[in-house]
Amino acid sequence: MNMTINALENLLESVGIIYDINSPLEKIEIEDSLQYISAIVEIENYFDIDFPDEYLDGSAFESLSFLYEIIMIEVKKKASNNENCSC
Repeated sequence: MNMTINALENLLESVGIIYDINSPLEKIEIEDSLQYISAIVEIENYFDIDFPDEYLDGSAFESLSFLYEIIMIEVKKKASNNENCSC
């Protein structure tokens, strides 16, 4: 878990999103739409997931822990789909 949280922190920081890392429940502040889109693209690329449409309204960035939870759900879904795939 720690490695993934660290990766997420680094991704957010790489697009200029800064927050108090000592308070993972604190809301993630996004300054503009370019920063938001960049964060989504970086997350999708790094974790090899499709960001859920229902969170494209920004609600996923409620807190670092909530964003992490959403990412982990999508990672597990993808892994499960790959296991069930007869490709």
